[in-house]
Amino acid sequence: MNALIGQYVIIRDNLEGVRAGTLESLDLAAGTWALRDSRMIHFWAKSAATSGIAVHGPGPGSRVCPVVAVVAGRDLVSVLTVTPEARATIEEYPEWRP
Repeated sequence: MNALIGQYVIIRDNLEGVRAGTLESLDLAAGTWALRDSRMIHFWAKSAATSGIAVHGPGPGSRVCPVVAVVAGRDLVSVLTVTPEARATIEEYPEWRP
């Protein structure tokens, strides 16, 4: 899994939710991780699961939060690699404000 360090990924975490960003650290045994330049994807539309976000990005009507410089979590569920198309969509998606 060290091959994923430095790649743009989607993390699904039981406590933190769904986030996209550049993977800084990952410990599968401990379930811990850290992302740089991360955005929380609070709600997604036009995708049935996180794998759809990883391939296509969030669809219209999604809620994507602002960029956070560094975020870490401790209850990892999954790590997904992200296509260039999905990354562009995530990075360019308008910031959701409730």
